[in-house]
Amino acid sequence: MQFLTVTSEYDGMRLDRFINKALDMPKSAVWRMIRTGDIRIDNEKTSPESRISAGQTISVRSHEARLRTVEFIKTPPVEVIYEDELLLAVNKPYALKTQPYSAVMKDCLTERVKYYLKDNIISSEIPFVPGAVNRLDTNTSGIVLFAKTPQSAENIYELSREGKIVKKYITLVKGNFIKRHRATHWAVKDKDTNKMTLYDYKIPDSKEMTSIFEPIASKNGTTLISVRLITGRTHQIRSQLAHMGYPVAGDIKYGNETFNRYMLKTCQLKRQFLHLSYMNFKLWYSAGSITLMSEPYSDLNMCLEKLGYDLRDATPQLF
Repeated sequence: MQFLTVTSEYDGMRLDRFINKALDMPKSAVWRMIRTGDIRIDNEKTSPESRISAGQTISVRSHEARLRTVEFIKTPPVEVIYEDELLLAVNKPYALKTQPYSAVMKDCLTERVKYYLKDNIISSEIPFVPGAVNRLDTNTSGIVLFAKTPQSAENIYELSREGKIVKKYITLVKGNFIKRHRATHWAVKDKDTNKMTLYDYKIPDSKEMTSIFEPIASKNGTTLISVRLITGRTHQIRSQLAHMGYPVAGDIKYGNETFNRYMLKTCQLKRQFLHLSYMNFKLWYSAGSITLMSEPYSDLNMCLEKLGYDLRDATPQLF
């Protein structure tokens, strides 16, 4: 029999999620043990969805239950945008995955954050590994937010689910995008190609995509655009702009091949021009809100310079 004391960091968390964080056990085993009474709260049988409270004792009757061990791999440093006791915001470079796609992956943004916060994780009574609140495609750069405690993770995920986190991207597209436009499409994902097919009307099994596109400036057959996401779907910005006839520069999946070759030759652009530059949300632990900003990386700025843009047009403050 093992006994776990619920600390204030885990107050209000679902029992099954707490066990998944604390013990190295499959989710199916956790659910089975809760339902059979092998996992209890204060010696009372309960359900996986039960909310736990600070000070409660969780008993686990199993010879296989072990506290989760966390391994740390030395990685390159992270570029910190903002940090306090509950939240961490970092700048993700392009060509880096947000999360590991396999057990053998040694470097991704999550691993870098885990190594950066290793002292905090080690000192915790029940190790909590921060997870990314938002994910960016491998070749998209910009702000990624991490929750540093279980309770802050619950709070920030709730804000995200309710659409209360404002996110704006900067992108460069082919063509002259003339005026501000709120666009809504319906998307169906092809699992074999991992590509979204968009429609101008709702069809069965489709998901709504809505974004607000705001042109900043146009130069040499291209337009620099600020994009605010209203929904958050896979490949939303790239697929919507391509569907509207304004493919994102450097986008291999949805973009224009001839335009991409031109951008590579003229601007040495080797990835999609997409950067999450702005994030804003209300804080639940103090008055007011927080604004996070990230300027485009040097490869994007160099691209804009070569096309004749004033770099001041690319700053998040203008959004």
